[in-house]
Amino acid sequence: MKNLILISLLMPLNAFAAPKLFFTWAHAYDKMCARGFDYSNVDQEADSEKLKLSWSIELKNRIPEFQKRWDEDSSELLKILMTEFKNDFSRAEYTASLSACAPAPSMPDPLVLNVSRYLKAFWAQGSPKDMKLFVDVPFHELLHLWLSENLPQETPIKLKYKNEKLGVVSHIHLFAMESFIYEKAKKADIWMEIHDFHIRMGGIHKRAMEILDKEGRDLILKELKK
Repeated sequence: MKNLILISLLMPLNAFAAPKLFFTWAHAYDKMCARGFDYSNVDQEADSEKLKLSWSIELKNRIPEFQKRWDEDSSELLKILMTEFKNDFSRAEYTASLSACAPAPSMPDPLVLNVSRYLKAFWAQGSPKDMKLFVDVPFHELLHLWLSENLPQETPIKLKYKNEKLGVVSHIHLFAMESFIYEKAKKADIWMEIHDFHIRMGGIHKRAMEILDKEGRDLILKELKK
């Protein structure tokens, strides 16, 4: 206890700690997904279920790889987040459940990350996404958590676009932060790939990107930076 007190006293008053992320496999979630979330025929195993379970087997075996990649690629991004925006997360660590459930989106609470597109078994044709882009899957959801704790309920931008879908509004500041942080980390090329991916997704992600491009990143970030 004395050592912990000493460490806290030695830390600068303006220091902000980035949370530690621990990856696990969303086993039960993936099994439900493989059955289409339908347990009415529990004694039958369809071919589609066997296929989806093959994705989960690969995911289970690659958990250490995903963990190592995140630990290596996220440190600079989290450092910039803490330094530039000067607000902590409410927790020092989070457990992130990695899922191979292709139809289900990633989500911040509970923290579930869809990594199906990074699995070789998922692709009957083509190649899995480059693992250099994986860092944005957890980083994106962590930013949702950070914003839910630190962005005011009402800001000029949120009020201006209050008639947009909730999913659109929740991504405007997030995309502005991502754009800034990746550029600051000298990873603008990764941001451009992320940007283009969300545009291709269409829907709320594309609309939020359009608002970001229209309003300009600096104007949006003024509502966040102290």
